[in-house]
Amino acid sequence: MKSENRHTIVVIGGGLAGISASLLLADQGHQVILVEAKRFLGGRVGSFHDKESNQWVDFCQHVGMNCCTHLKWLIDRLGQSTSWEVQKTLHFYTSTGEHVEAKGWPLPAPLHLAGLLLKWPELTLADRIRIGFGMLCLIRLPKKQIGSWQNQSAAAWLLGHYQTKTAIGRFWSTILTSALGEQMDRITLGAAHKVLIDGFIANRTAYHLLVPKHPLSRLIGTEGKIALKNRGVDVRLESPVSEVLFDKGIVSGVRIPSETIECHRVIVAVPWHAIGKLFSEETVGEPSIPFRSFQESRLESAPITGIHTWWDRPWLKSPHAILIDRLCHWVFPGPNESAESDSKGLDSNYYQIVISGSRDLPKGDHQAILDAVVRDLQEVFAECRSSRLLRARVVTDPNAVFSVSIDHQAGRLPCDLFAEKNIWLAGDWTDTGWPATMEGAILSGHKAANALSKSMKS
Repeated sequence: MKSENRHTIVVIGGGLAGISASLLLADQGHQVILVEAKRFLGGRVGSFHDKESNQWVDFCQHVGMNCCTHLKWLIDRLGQSTSWEVQKTLHFYTSTGEHVEAKGWPLPAPLHLAGLLLKWPELTLADRIRIGFGMLCLIRLPKKQIGSWQNQSAAAWLLGHYQTKTAIGRFWSTILTSALGEQMDRITLGAAHKVLIDGFIANRTAYHLLVPKHPLSRLIGTEGKIALKNRGVDVRLESPVSEVLFDKGIVSGVRIPSETIECHRVIVAVPWHAIGKLFSEETVGEPSIPFRSFQESRLESAPITGIHTWWDRPWLKSPHAILIDRLCHWVFPGPNESAESDSKGLDSNYYQIVISGSRDLPKGDHQAILDAVVRDLQEVFAECRSSRLLRARVVTDPNAVFSVSIDHQAGRLPCDLFAEKNIWLAGDWTDTGWPATMEGAILSGHKAANALSKSMKS
């Protein structure tokens, strides 16, 4: 069977980048087919069904920030403004278990940071002064030198600007490792600058957290699909693309199991580690897409581990927990939504623990990881010591994010690199200026869609 509409735009990949590109193209009046290999939309932003509790549980906790304008666009576009909670206070737990609440002062940026910095736990007065100085130096970095920042270690820069190891471990690393999904010694200054300036310094509400109230399988998978179909997008699930086809150097179609879809324009919105698989060895040579360029663009991956735990009683009283200088980085409750309705699941004592940049965890030994996590939690949370762990599931995604290590920028391709062949690229790994975040993925979809539309008008 063949689809004969040669004006159709095909978007390959139903993650946030593909969803956003498809919505924007549909809003602009284009005919769009979105093809996704899996049974659900969302890509890495999804959930699994836990049979014992009959709950949908997110693969890994996804959190946005108020500075994420494109994420807020998608939330609004999907009609989900009440489905995401804005958390204006950060909840820290020290290595000794002290709970510290911190939030910015109602002062113009960057003076609002004084409220956070003065309340940030386990820092000496001297460290707070040094951190304030470091922030000022970051603000004054000239943007025209951003290229060189991507080849400079953030940790080395901080040490060179009077930051102590304690300040780096308890303040800078707490922010950067969580936000970038990578270990502190691998993070570049450019990536650190993006997070700190846009996420904390840009305005006094930029750091506010955006936390989903419902499982992502519902918000992105189900409601995202409905929104796409309401805009006329033809969504094809369980439709892996086996090959992108070319005719005289221009894309001519994509092949999926059920058919060959003819088209003259394609947006490729798949992860960096999968993009080379779309182009067969037979199509390597001119005038087709240079296969080697895709292979060489592959970025190094950074793992994130999510530990899903169910307990006999609740032990976390705050809406989240940020742990200082511990193995565990974040703890999140719920949302614990029943798979059969919008009600809470019977087992409401669910907590997800997130460990970013989890390269050093014992590979394949889930029991050792779980034992270490439980010890870590019980040392911090007194009520956890009297709680009984009923069961747990350790999930490590080795390709959770691309690593923001030295030279990673060279592997981030512009969305229009292959525009002359009517192929545009999208994905958080493309050259958006953002690290691997929901914001970066959605922004990439916008950039690709707008570049494609512009090409049709020229």
